[in-house]
Amino acid sequence: AESQAKELQALSGDQNKGVRQAAVAALAKMGSAGAEAACSFLEDQDPAVRQSAVRVYSPLHSKLKASFAKPYTALVAQRLLDEDWRVRLAAVVALGDLDASSSAAEL
Repeated sequence: AESQAKELQALSGDQNKGVRQAAVAALAKMGSAGAEAACSFLEDQDPAVRQSAVRVYSPLHSKLKASFAKPYTALVAQRLLDEDWRVRLAAVVALGDLDASSSAAEL
């Protein structure tokens, strides 16, 4: 999966927004390698792609385990300052999910 994640990460430079969003969706299902590669899309020029990338790190709303998403909490938190409100909302949800998942683990 790691080599496939790198190939998908390379699509961050593709001109087609749909291709970039599809790459992000695939990365969300690839565990830690996917989480690492999805970082490339957090700074995308298109807000919809950035929103999709942020959602990767939302364990209650994606296929990614919280343990793989946790190391990227600071990067997700940076999206709280995004110019697009939908990206900011996705960041709030992801950060809330990360906190909720860690709280549930403690119970």
